[in-house]
Amino acid sequence: MGNGFKKAVRENIWAKVLAIAPSGGGKSFGALRVANGLAKALSEDTGVKERIAYIGSEGSRDVYYADEFDYDLKQLKAPFTPESYVDAIDEAIDNGYKVIIVDQISAEWAGKGGMLEIHSKMSGNSYTNWSKLTPRHEKFIDKILDSEAFIVATVRGKDKYVLEEQNGKQVPRKVGIGYTQRDDLEFLFTVAVKVEQDTHFFTSVKDNTHLFENRNDVLSEKDGEIIYKWSTGGDLKAKTTEIEKSKEEAKMKIALNEKEEAKKITAELEKQTKKQQNKLTLEELKAEILIKCKSLADSGKRTEVGKAVKDNNNEDANPNNIKSKTVAEKVLSALEELE
Repeated sequence: MGNGFKKAVRENIWAKVLAIAPSGGGKSFGALRVANGLAKALSEDTGVKERIAYIGSEGSRDVYYADEFDYDLKQLKAPFTPESYVDAIDEAIDNGYKVIIVDQISAEWAGKGGMLEIHSKMSGNSYTNWSKLTPRHEKFIDKILDSEAFIVATVRGKDKYVLEEQNGKQVPRKVGIGYTQRDDLEFLFTVAVKVEQDTHFFTSVKDNTHLFENRNDVLSEKDGEIIYKWSTGGDLKAKTTEIEKSKEEAKMKIALNEKEEAKKITAELEKQTKKQQNKLTLEELKAEILIKCKSLADSGKRTEVGKAVKDNNNEDANPNNIKSKTVAEKVLSALEELE
């Protein structure tokens, strides 16, 4: 007769954390600190040295902090399909990793070979095409949410430069407009924080743990440790119920907004198509150039920006002095290569 008994194992909550920040906001560094704290606490609890699996899509940036943190890296390359992320997470789980970083998940949405590009290449009705693609995206998100591992994911925050008139001149001003992924994604996670680019301080935007509410500081290893403690102690049944309830509410909200989201995405894709077909007016092109100049300059590429404009505008580095669409298109193309 077979033995149907097995060692009883306590059921834990596998917390899922999302860090939202624009480029240079410190989301990768913060994710590593939180993951490091999770791995440390888990190792102390199990007596087994837990390593961190890092699924990266940022090229050389994936190893920026390799001298400061100990982690095992798997780099994803284009096309950034939902399935490529699912396979990478499965590989990490199959190899025993219990702490996983996915940095960043914006590429699955807006990167080369991601959801938006896949959609742009589909024939037929744009709205109905989303119904065909949505299950692929949802399978990826569910893989993050349902995996038996602590997962810290990052998403690129979106800052948009808008032109405002000051003293008779058009001046770009940066405003925050969300992040590069599907709307309301943050409400699916156990904890979601927004990290400011200049201070690297975070504020909570969703928190089932109630550990991050009303805080305004930097992410640290201690945060990983307290998430682990919360995930393994107290009334786990009540905590799980709260998580599942908030997750279902978020999924319902996303589903209800799907039609409006499809319209918004379609409009943006049509704008990109118009741009690619050279149908923008000179003034529209110049507006795009001014915005890109400001964005690139703020990211530390002021010298390169000046050279790109000057080289393509008859030795004139002032984009306001562009006189023709041909020159504007060359300048815009040169600036896009700097992004």
